[in-house]
Amino acid sequence: MKKFFAILLITLAVLLLGAAAWSASGYFLSMHVKTEPEFSGKDLAEVKGGDAPFLGTVVTVETKFLLPRFRKVEKCLITPGEGTVVTERPKAEVIGRSWRWNEWRVAGKLACMTPGRSKSGVLALELTPLAEGTKSAFDLAIPSLDIKALPAVTSPAPALAPASETAKQLDRRLHWLWLLLLLPAVFLWRHFRRSGPAAPPLSLRQRILGSLAALRGDIIARTLTAEQGMTSLSDLVRNYLEERYSLRAPGKTTPEFLDEVEDHELLPPKDRPFLRNFLNAADLVKFAKAPCDGPAVNTAIDNAELLVRNTAPAEEEKDV
Repeated sequence: MKKFFAILLITLAVLLLGAAAWSASGYFLSMHVKTEPEFSGKDLAEVKGGDAPFLGTVVTVETKFLLPRFRKVEKCLITPGEGTVVTERPKAEVIGRSWRWNEWRVAGKLACMTPGRSKSGVLALELTPLAEGTKSAFDLAIPSLDIKALPAVTSPAPALAPASETAKQLDRRLHWLWLLLLLPAVFLWRHFRRSGPAAPPLSLRQRILGSLAALRGDIIARTLTAEQGMTSLSDLVRNYLEERYSLRAPGKTTPEFLDEVEDHELLPPKDRPFLRNFLNAADLVKFAKAPCDGPAVNTAIDNAELLVRNTAPAEEEKDV
């Protein structure tokens, strides 16, 4: 029995020494490889997520390549082109190993900020240097993207007067408007207070549509800026969906909120692209200070009204 265990231990020791020698020989031999790495996209970084994304879409920029085992990626950096911003700094990781080679992947993320053709960026890599005089820094071009604006509603939106002209008209008629609204309101209040029953509460659909109409009025009258209007609209849409589908997500980020909505298949498929693109674009306006204007907010309000009408409960279909 003792002889058996002695043979077993010797065999294990030989195997371990052989494995160590095999690995070490591959490492030292890799130090004599002088070839430069071949990148998966040649001199271009690859973009995952489409070359024509919508405004607010986040795309992945990556490249893959082989390096001798002793070489590593020392630094990696993305310089975004005009029209995009970095949302996740690039990271380098080993995704495959062999005797003399390691396969590396470097990937980061960009957000599409401005509609139209963006300018190309650069993915810069710095590798462990070889012998003196060999190349250790590489710049891969990030292709330009054709960024699309958020889709508009299928039915044409009503023509709106210029904001400045509308604001002037509202200023001239403001006093008369308040008087005309106040007198009937006082009369109706006194009448129903005396004899009539209390009016039934507004449905969720009526309340949200009313809030959207009020928000549109604030944008037209320039009471709110376009950026403030986009933020308020984002809050209205989230509050509506939370109340409509009994969600409990006040502290969740936009990606977590969207994942919960899609995981439970709460929205019709035709309304999901608008919701994802709109909430992502609203986050860019709110946190990344992306540019925004009045027509864009009005288009987003049109889409939000269509979303509310498409998802209202059956018993509210007759509500205005």
